[in-house]
Amino acid sequence: MLESSIQVNQSDMNLAGHVDNVNLYRWFNDQRLELFDIISSRVGQPFVPPYVKTELQFMREVFDHEAVLLRLNICHIGGKSFRIEQQLMQDQTLCAICETTAVNFSVESQSACVIEGSVKAALESFSRK
Repeated sequence: MLESSIQVNQSDMNLAGHVDNVNLYRWFNDQRLELFDIISSRVGQPFVPPYVKTELQFMREVFDHEAVLLRLNICHIGGKSFRIEQQLMQDQTLCAICETTAVNFSVESQSACVIEGSVKAALESFSRK
């Protein structure tokens, strides 16, 4: 699991008085990029898999009175793709769930490739036990 804390800023707010939903997409993506940086350093080469699907479910508004906690798990590793599940919590309450499917992609061959070896081990280290 990867956890990140984000302090909500006034600039994150919209006219309705809560965090603008577009910021949640950005926060979730920033955490996924953090994951890919960690995996890149572990495997010794850039790991930037393209997303093929992202779904975000809003459960409750997010406000500026307390930091938010993001939790990330790899919930499935397939042959050539994997799914990332993320949760956003505030006040110990679930506010949003994001699920993203990404593909292990070879720039050289311009095609999806099998997840194996050190990449698979790195992904497994972030999966639920």
